[in-house]
Amino acid sequence: LLLLNADWQQVKEWIIERAGKEIKVDNVNGVLKSFLVEPFIPHPSHTEYYININSVRDGDYILFTHEGGIEVGDVDAKALKLLVPVDQDYPSSQEIKEKLLVNVPEAKKDALIHFISRLYAVFVDLHFTYLEINPLVVLDTVSDDETPVIYYLDLAAKLDQTAEFEAGPKWAIARASQNTGIFVGHETTTKTHADQGPPMEFPAPFGRELTKEEANIQELDAKTGASLKLTVLNKDGRIWTMVAGGGASVVYSDAIAALGFAHELANYGEYSGAPTETQTYEYAKTILDLMTRNPIPHPEGK
Repeated sequence: LLLLNADWQQVKEWIIERAGKEIKVDNVNGVLKSFLVEPFIPHPSHTEYYININSVRDGDYILFTHEGGIEVGDVDAKALKLLVPVDQDYPSSQEIKEKLLVNVPEAKKDALIHFISRLYAVFVDLHFTYLEINPLVVLDTVSDDETPVIYYLDLAAKLDQTAEFEAGPKWAIARASQNTGIFVGHETTTKTHADQGPPMEFPAPFGRELTKEEANIQELDAKTGASLKLTVLNKDGRIWTMVAGGGASVVYSDAIAALGFAHELANYGEYSGAPTETQTYEYAKTILDLMTRNPIPHPEGK
């Protein structure tokens, strides 16, 4: 599922051949709907770096190593680390330089300091919980007064879905065609509006489509600071749960499985964080509707 060093015509043909087709990945069948097209950047391996930002209980860790790419190896063992404690100021340029860029050529340090500072600011502002760039390419300069060019060739990131009620408008603005540089149809404006852009989608895992009910609960969850989760495991199952609390919901599901009824577990879900009466009603109504939908009652009951 990877095409390298192709022109635009080859890219289009490759995508058309696979779009909407069912494929098998690690014993899971699914349909390809999204494709990522990036410019091909030839570069020597010594210009590849690695950076990772992830949230932990005590704050955010920034990990950096001067050896990136496919041979990055054990990142936890080799990366330099900088912890930004909760409720503390962003790291200074000096901190970044002294704690993360020890093994970076002097000519590239200023560019990387600026990049890491801005990257962390975006990480915090948009409520990321994890962000990894590998490789982060910093090309060599020809002269001392030239600024190194930076490319991020592969990136993986996770957003905090529970922050959607707060950060959702920012996510939408970031995805608007005016701000990505990808214009659709007759769109040519570069103005930014507070209500522009498509909402962020949190898709189901590859090979699985969200049911209408799951999508409705996900939309309800996005509008509140509370937590409302629903996954339909077996629509014909006899055991339906409606548990308050994320930890309790896991304990209940584990107990059901341990007693030998995993095959009868119809759903996984939880509500917590003090949802309103209306939100709780809609959540309960959805589960009861699913539970009683089968017109033929199960002989052993629900």
